[in-house]
Amino acid sequence: MGRVIKISESDIVKISKLIYESEIDLRQYDDEDFIEIFILNFRRWLIDNYGNETKNYPLSYVVNRYLSDYCKSIKDFNDDCLSSSRYYYSPKNEMIKVGQFLAKSGLEKIGKVPLSFKHTERYKKMWETAIKKAKIPSFVSYKLIEETPFNVVFEMEYDFDDFLRSNESFDRRRGIEGIPNNIREFLEKFGGVKFGRLQHGDVNFTNRIIVNNGDMWTDKKFMTKLKKQFKQKPSVADNVHSLKFHFDRYDNKPAIKIAFKYGNWNTRRTTVSSEIRDVLRANGFNIDNIKIED
Repeated sequence: MGRVIKISESDIVKISKLIYESEIDLRQYDDEDFIEIFILNFRRWLIDNYGNETKNYPLSYVVNRYLSDYCKSIKDFNDDCLSSSRYYYSPKNEMIKVGQFLAKSGLEKIGKVPLSFKHTERYKKMWETAIKKAKIPSFVSYKLIEETPFNVVFEMEYDFDDFLRSNESFDRRRGIEGIPNNIREFLEKFGGVKFGRLQHGDVNFTNRIIVNNGDMWTDKKFMTKLKKQFKQKPSVADNVHSLKFHFDRYDNKPAIKIAFKYGNWNTRRTTVSSEIRDVLRANGFNIDNIKIED
């Protein structure tokens, strides 16, 4: 016979709170939401401790008179709300702080718009069309994930070396990282999809990018190999002081920054850049995917 484990009612409450705490994301809510659940809980506490007549008292009065005692009564809150000596103190901030604790700990449930279906399943064709219009290169694999209703993650994975060598057409201005934005813009413009907070009934659309060999561009062996080839070119050897490999976040491209020897930039700039591009082509790289900063 299997072992029987008895769980008390208090244990069930603790477990329920832990489950609720793991699910809630406070970033999805506004300050007004936390103030609302503070008021609900605070008014209930006032009635339990000081009677029904407190329902008629102004909020400003009961906050000023009873807030500290209320905060002390909240288990594990660890703040007596006596913050008036601090320059940033305000009753509103204290309400928000308490409301956040009540929501996070599961002592008071915070409201949200109910979602009963998965958006990517009900509107499957629309999502498929948006992804097709985004012109995702063949070297990028992707998954559309919606584990809970309206919480959509677009996951992409690719090898950095494949990216450097690819001749496929895609939005190089935005780069691979811009593909989810293209999908989102299409759905907003042609599908009428509203993106925002789950609690407001909107689609929460995020992306996750996995880049294999993502550090190859700044790998020491890789850079040394290319730099040796660059220096075999006469104009590079005679006019270049140094070459720096980095990733340009503005243009979403790997880049090579050329530092010229003193006085050689104006006369040799074009020739040096051309020789560097020749070396990159000889290694099988698409120079449209690499920025030369000269």
